[in-house]
Amino acid sequence: MEQCNGEYSYLIELQDHLDLSWSSYFDNMSLSLSSQGTTILSGKLRDQAALHALLRKVQNLGLTLIALQRSVVSSE
Repeated sequence: MEQCNGEYSYLIELQDHLDLSWSSYFDNMSLSLSSQGTTILSGKLRDQAALHALLRKVQNLGLTLIALQRSVVSSE
């Protein structure tokens, strides 16, 4: 597995539209609504523990996770 000390940005797609006021519940991730009827959470998380905490919130609300994408944030 690749080791990286950089910061990560995440894009998390959930089934159905959530009200944009849920942003604060999801650690102030940006929320956007897609034309396909899904909600996109996007933003930086400090570490894997923060990612797992956010995914537990998704699970606790009974939301369906469609996709999760991680990318390294450039330090430049």
